[in-house]
Amino acid sequence: MYPLFLHFEDSYYQYRDGMISEPQYASVEFAAFVDGLMREIAVGDADGSEWTERWREQAAAETANKD
Repeated sequence: MYPLFLHFEDSYYQYRDGMISEPQYASVEFAAFVDGLMREIAVGDADGSEWTERWREQAAAETANKD
């Protein structure tokens, strides 16, 4: 998984810096990948923490700040 995350990160930076086009960046679909994981992982999984809920709240706040 680590190499996959590095690929997503690299694609993000290349897109941000104008090195790859919108269609190329859209094909990476990292947000869709992470959103899928977040839907599959129940709040409080594994160690009993509510990290997924906190992540969802922070992601929503970040998205709201971009508008």
